[in-house]
Amino acid sequence: MRVSVAIVTFNSADVIRECLDSLLNLDFEDYEILVYDNASCDDTCLIIEGYPQDRIRLVKGNYNKGFGYALNRLSEISSGEIIASLNPDTVVDRKWIKSAVLHFEKSDVGMVSSRIHFKDNPDIIDSAGHLIYPDGLNRGRGHNQRMSENFLKITDVAFPSGSAGFYRKELFLKLGGIDESLFLYGDDTDIGIKFQLAGYRCVYEPDSVVYHIYSHSAGRYSDIKAYFVERNRLQILLKYFPVRLIGKSLFYTLKRVFFHNLSALTGRGSTANYLKNSSALNLYRLMFMAYLESAANISSTLEKRRALPPDIDRERMEKLIDSFPISAREIAMVD
Repeated sequence: MRVSVAIVTFNSADVIRECLDSLLNLDFEDYEILVYDNASCDDTCLIIEGYPQDRIRLVKGNYNKGFGYALNRLSEISSGEIIASLNPDTVVDRKWIKSAVLHFEKSDVGMVSSRIHFKDNPDIIDSAGHLIYPDGLNRGRGHNQRMSENFLKITDVAFPSGSAGFYRKELFLKLGGIDESLFLYGDDTDIGIKFQLAGYRCVYEPDSVVYHIYSHSAGRYSDIKAYFVERNRLQILLKYFPVRLIGKSLFYTLKRVFFHNLSALTGRGSTANYLKNSSALNLYRLMFMAYLESAANISSTLEKRRALPPDIDRERMEKLIDSFPISAREIAMVD
């Protein structure tokens, strides 16, 4: 089974060499490495061009159209049966591909999730597959937890992290790939939900190991991350959730906001860390902008909802949330 490793870069000169070196040392034969550069203004492309061109294919974008656009283009030109999405700020274990692709022998498996650790703190989990909250937000399973036996078991999860995940290419393309309007963040949620609503599972494979620099490109607690996460959550909610769950989602959003405020007051969790370099007023301004843009684009979002492939059944959404839940407290209070 041939695998196409697809990497999207943007000003990745400080990390891309270590990523590519690890890929060239894999315990797997039948794979290719494809890189789409989103118009970097550093030496990213020069570094990539220093590698043998028969091993790494580089595609240069004229300007930055976002992660989803770039990954979709790489998927279209890939020769593999499996697309392996990989961030440039990662280092992969030699068995990263070999242990993951075995699961695709089962016809109902559409995605495989890796075990991802923080590169600067390898005893801590970044993501062991993703979980989903009832208002469309998601979080990595085990995020910021110490490695334990719990993360050495093969299990189903909602979908992989886009930083290191495997997808059946035929399905990826049939389902329309990633919504390119998302630009940044939520891309893995978008394609992962489509796979699930089309009836395909995601399996977490603990022996497929990756080390990741969390939020390397945009910053772990940046304004751009806060804005795009909330804006794209709203788009995902409106596109994929049944109407009755969209109505219920307001309660869950208010519950999550309560815990975000609690994070700010107690000095623990993601909101508290964001506020170390910003203000609550600025955070609320970004949230207002996210809602304002979502409202302005509501007709486009609803058109996408109506245009989803016929294989997608929104009624599976409730089961997906129930099967792979995450709490508001964990989202807000875990860093």
